[in-house]
Amino acid sequence: MILAITSQILGQTLMAHAVRFLPLQLASLFVLLQPIAAALYAYILFKEKLALPQIIGIIILLGAIYRSKTILESES
Repeated sequence: MILAITSQILGQTLMAHAVRFLPLQLASLFVLLQPIAAALYAYILFKEKLALPQIIGIIILLGAIYRSKTILESES
């Protein structure tokens, strides 16, 4: 229980701190990296299989983050 509480508090605090340094549009996409990290950790640590829709979703999300990052950098 202590691990869950400290991880939640530390993770949310660091996330809130990091969001201050990103544009709002990009920060909202980076928050979506949490489910990707959870899926990859489950794959690596617990040998869970990723279904095709999960893999496609990961690819789409990473592509959207990359595309929006390049668009935001070109605008500034």
